[in-house]
Amino acid sequence: MSYSIPKPTAPPEARVFDHVPMAHVASVDSSIDFYAKLGLLCESRFTDDQQQAYYAAVCADAAELMLVRADGPVIASQQAVLFYMYTNDVAALRKHLLNCGLKDGGVYAERPAAGQQTEVGETSVVYSVTHPFYMNEGEIRIHDPDGYVVLVGQFPSRKPHKRKLQEFGLMQVTMTVSSVATTLPFYRDVLGLTFVAQAGDNIAFLTDGSVRLMLTTPQGAGEVGVNSILYFRVHNVEQRLTEMVGKGAKKERDAQLAAKMPDHDLWIAFVRDPDNNLIGLMEEKRS
Repeated sequence: MSYSIPKPTAPPEARVFDHVPMAHVASVDSSIDFYAKLGLLCESRFTDDQQQAYYAAVCADAAELMLVRADGPVIASQQAVLFYMYTNDVAALRKHLLNCGLKDGGVYAERPAAGQQTEVGETSVVYSVTHPFYMNEGEIRIHDPDGYVVLVGQFPSRKPHKRKLQEFGLMQVTMTVSSVATTLPFYRDVLGLTFVAQAGDNIAFLTDGSVRLMLTTPQGAGEVGVNSILYFRVHNVEQRLTEMVGKGAKKERDAQLAAKMPDHDLWIAFVRDPDNNLIGLMEEKRS
């Protein structure tokens, strides 16, 4: 029986265009330390009232991973997930990991057949380089502190499919609000930002795909309603303003020509959020 690969059916505006795996771990800080050995940088880390980390995001070029503290025991074998990463030199990476204190697992032995006794999985271990048919230049198997499997293939010619992280650039904007429960729907449903995560009742994260917005109650710092102005790029400022007002946004000013640039005219409109923070809508109209 022949198989025909199905074509994507989601409309362009609704298609999934990116993904970031999320792993439940026993200790976020231990996992941050482990993945740093693989070259991933911690770009954000959040702690609870006891200053214990409950969430972190680590990344390197196109590789991204979210680490979330588990509510119960982490049993890696029941997660049915592994991470595949790439490097230019697996042998050099394996040597580095051994120097960092990971155990040498030697040649990885496949799991026992059905009915045979299974030993508890190893953690913080790196196995010997293998050369499977799909990765002739070499591959290593690594188990992280929670037993998750990380496979790393040697693929020097692979190019990152997303923009590389810049050494310096805007990554997150924090806005102080009176109520996350009230303000979150505004930025998610009215402005159309993508919801990322929420930590309790006082913190939430959204993104436009490149810059993250953190909504937080004062918690001893910041003042509601006197934040910096957020400006969002739009394609049709007049239409977007009408749509947002129809969804409950308070209009501050209609779209007006703000500046004539060499290659475009800059138009800006303004609305206000539930805490009266000013939101700018910007369109670069090209002739």
